[in-house]
Amino acid sequence: MSADFMVQDIVATAAGFLLFPLLLIAPGYAAGWFFDLFDFRRSRFGVRLSRSLLLSVALTPICLYLPARFLTFTGAFVLLAFFLLAFVFSLLADRPDLQFRDSGTGGALACAILLLLLTFFSVIDIQVSKKLFFTVASFDHTTRISILDAITRTGVPPENPSYYPGAPALLSAVYYYWYILGSAVDRLGGALVSPRGAFFSSILWCVLAVLSLISFYFNFRAPLPDNNRRRLLSIGFGLLFVSGLDFIPILLAMGSGVTVNDIEHWNEQITAWVGSLIWVPHHLAGMIACSMGVFLIFSLDENTRPGKRIATPILAGMAFASGAGLSTWVTFVFAVFWALWILASALDANARKIVPSALAAGTVGLLLSIPFLLGALEGGGAGGTFPVALEPRPFFVIDRLFADSPQWLLFVLRAVFLPVNYFFELGFFMAAGYAWIRRSSLRTPGRRIQKMEMLLLLASALTGTFLQSTIIANNDLGWRSWLPGQFILLIWAGDILQGWMSNGTLFSFRTKIALLLLLFFGVVTSVMDLVFLRASYIFYSPEIGNDAYSARSMYAAIDENAPVDAIVQYNPTRVIDRPSGLYGNRQSVISDRTAYGIPASLFDEKVNEVRRVFEIENVKDWRLADSLCSELGIDILALNKKDPIWGSLEELKARRRPLYLDANYAAFYCGINPAPTP
Repeated sequence: MSADFMVQDIVATAAGFLLFPLLLIAPGYAAGWFFDLFDFRRSRFGVRLSRSLLLSVALTPICLYLPARFLTFTGAFVLLAFFLLAFVFSLLADRPDLQFRDSGTGGALACAILLLLLTFFSVIDIQVSKKLFFTVASFDHTTRISILDAITRTGVPPENPSYYPGAPALLSAVYYYWYILGSAVDRLGGALVSPRGAFFSSILWCVLAVLSLISFYFNFRAPLPDNNRRRLLSIGFGLLFVSGLDFIPILLAMGSGVTVNDIEHWNEQITAWVGSLIWVPHHLAGMIACSMGVFLIFSLDENTRPGKRIATPILAGMAFASGAGLSTWVTFVFAVFWALWILASALDANARKIVPSALAAGTVGLLLSIPFLLGALEGGGAGGTFPVALEPRPFFVIDRLFADSPQWLLFVLRAVFLPVNYFFELGFFMAAGYAWIRRSSLRTPGRRIQKMEMLLLLASALTGTFLQSTIIANNDLGWRSWLPGQFILLIWAGDILQGWMSNGTLFSFRTKIALLLLLFFGVVTSVMDLVFLRASYIFYSPEIGNDAYSARSMYAAIDENAPVDAIVQYNPTRVIDRPSGLYGNRQSVISDRTAYGIPASLFDEKVNEVRRVFEIENVKDWRLADSLCSELGIDILALNKKDPIWGSLEELKARRRPLYLDANYAAFYCGINPAPTP
């Protein structure tokens, strides 16, 4: 009888989802109530929960990191217990009216439920009999689940699950705060929650956090009548399903016979909202944390009590510190924005009073981030090179057509075609942003909020246009730096659509048609993105289903029978071996799934050492393999039918009972004194 891995994913994700409020509701609720942040005590219970989620995303990561880093995970759980007690106390103190939603918010609720369901079924494995299909986003989930599992097994900072040069090596050259939260849920859930379930449930809570941020900000920037607020909320939630014009080049590529698995990678991407939620929830969490730090400082005014005036910059600094460990690149953009905003405020007599609080928040954030940043530097995150380089944003069409041109000409052409580049990536949002700037009647927020929005969009545009990250081949800085700018454009697009619905004569007929077409095309792009991410392997590579099922079955057998500290090794010459990261909850000697901070020469040297085990041919006994395993520190070999040693499988299994065996995968204990198979 085949194992139902899809059901296992559903159960583990559901269990993790139910545990996450301990981390993403209780801490924020306690902080919001005790400091009365954003009029917390006068808010309805449903609003409190939404704001608690945002405050928790901003505060919980740094609150868990510091005790887990300098004490143990037990220290982090003690702090969580304190937050839970404070949460219970605050509930008993004022017994809030348990009202969760307003009438008339059905559209927003429908969008939220649809987004949650689409995200959920876009990340779990889909099983058809003995075929198992992971999502295209598993390319990155391989890394994320590996890190989360490593934190559960080894603590903070985690030991690198992909590198074991004879002794554990710490993995510090990567932002991993989001996985600390997932690890806490993994630990709390016991057998009910797997590393996969913890990570997938964190994605669902990130969806809720993004929805909460939209709801919060529409009210924070300009209080609105109930009817307008409800309609704006539905518009804002619905805009998460809108993307750019990527479907055009993708259709052209498909027409020419190119196989497409992901709609974003044709160009230097600005990832759609649905894509970001599925691929990179930690970057969105970093945007939320930093945004809440900004909003906390913006909430200060002349009526703020002295105690709260002191506490707020500290809390804002904690939010910035959380952002640094959730997404260093997004926090980099906010640092640029914060510098621009402080400078602009210092030159404005009306805004100058808030500058000391802003400087204090930045200082607290930097101080709290020092342990993490030092660890990243010690881990060799930049591989010996400066992590950021100055270079105009690439545009695939120009780079392809002028590949042999001098570099200066290529850069000039990139600059000339930059509006076209951004129009393909932003589509409706670029047009809506332009319309918002042109229509002064739509700019309803106060002058300070307008300046904040424009400076944040400017910081995103400057960073995403002129700077590139150099740590890995992908330009993560260029891809993620636009998230804050995308949020501002979404808010402005909400203003545009709200104004249109309130005043039908606001735009000309031609402008309305153009906006509607771009809106429709943006939805088409997002739908195509979801379809490609979920179904590409089912349609393009159906044979993957058999291999994935076998691989997961093998790693399940290893999880059930092998010690948690066993070192399990697959053939490292297979690039991005998804099963090892998605299902293999054990240490490896070498793997590329979390090869951060490992110099290329050392990585290649270790791969060449380990590959010898898998390239043995005409095996008559286990002596050579055991000797190599002992030399390299390998406890269990995970063999694939494509490995050269597979040709000697009959000899191997005749002399040692496999831990797991089917037509595609096999697992054997290996070493001078191999452990017996239970």
